[in-house]
Amino acid sequence: MGPHRLVRQGVWGVAGVLLLRGTAGLVSSSLTRRPTDFTRWDLALYSPLCLTLGGLTAYLAVSTRAPRRQDRRPAIRRLKDRKNRGS
Repeated sequence: MGPHRLVRQGVWGVAGVLLLRGTAGLVSSSLTRRPTDFTRWDLALYSPLCLTLGGLTAYLAVSTRAPRRQDRRPAIRRLKDRKNRGS
């Protein structure tokens, strides 16, 4: 596994954790009967912030995907043909 793949998987992991925390925070804070200071802040700031950061991180992971490599076989074949013609 190359370093680029490891970084990409790490970015996806961060995005998943942030999205999961944001969703769980909205659900759990909205189900409480007596709102506390934390649940108010969770609904107003923490969960939406986590959802926004998670969405932006997922967008970053998708948009920075490395382009696929072109097939190298034609280039290798041309090099072998040049070598064979020279001998």
